[in-house]
Amino acid sequence: MSSNPVAVKSTADSIDDLQNELLRLIIVSAAVIDPHTGSDIGWIRITHVCSRWRELALNTRSLWTNIILNLGEDWTKAMIQRAGPTTLLSVTAVDCRFWNDNLYEAFGLIPPEMHRVVRLDLWGDFEEMGSICSALEDAPAPALRYLRLAKSENQSGDSDSVIEGIFKSQTPLLEHLCLDGVPFPSTSFYLFNHLKHLYVYSAGNDSGVFPSPSELLSVLACTPELESLSLLGCILWDNFNNTSALGEEQNALIRLPKLRTLNLEGHKDVLDYMAGHIVYPDVASLSRKKTFSFVPLT
Repeated sequence: MSSNPVAVKSTADSIDDLQNELLRLIIVSAAVIDPHTGSDIGWIRITHVCSRWRELALNTRSLWTNIILNLGEDWTKAMIQRAGPTTLLSVTAVDCRFWNDNLYEAFGLIPPEMHRVVRLDLWGDFEEMGSICSALEDAPAPALRYLRLAKSENQSGDSDSVIEGIFKSQTPLLEHLCLDGVPFPSTSFYLFNHLKHLYVYSAGNDSGVFPSPSELLSVLACTPELESLSLLGCILWDNFNNTSALGEEQNALIRLPKLRTLNLEGHKDVLDYMAGHIVYPDVASLSRKKTFSFVPLT
């Protein structure tokens, strides 16, 4: 090492910077990944190893960007603040059978931040989903790339709870949309314009939220970039006498030139109708699963 004091100090500072960066990498790599949400908050335990690690964690903004609303309003507020005003955020509410007041209050902090949310994953019953979507109506989402809305299990569908028009009709980067048992936004075409992955699932007790084959095809006509499509559960059953009306539908062929995976599940006649109206590359993987002809009870 040089005897020059300036050079010695510069070298020492570089070593300190390297040590800090290595510690950051250790903190991040040692985080526990939640397989259901992808959130890495396991590093919280690491911050108690020593004061230096804790200081690094508190000042490393990227560690605070995966917000889990279940942890409550205070925690959500602290994470937003520590992430800084410009850092992109990921927001999740995990496995919510019931939204208590603290969870609602935590979510209330999100709409003003939607301009920098890249991933939004929410789970709740239909009443809660209605409140959630209402709060998001006037919250543009210019950075959003992943959106998942899921209904709690064993909750029946409610056609009055809609998600049309959320995000002020502004989701220019949305690539991945997952709708699990929630009303299908048949007229919110802006949600689909840039999609690469679309997953839709409806259970038998969601009959109030089933889109018709014609509505599905109208939406797919807006998805030229689509690479994977899954229409699963009961969404393609013969509910509401869809099969008897198929011959009267006058939908044009839908061309999906980038489609690589197509998963369809439902009544044979509806499957044939959908497959017959979708044109995709020969290299695409097609999976069809027939279910019983069945009209869900109302």
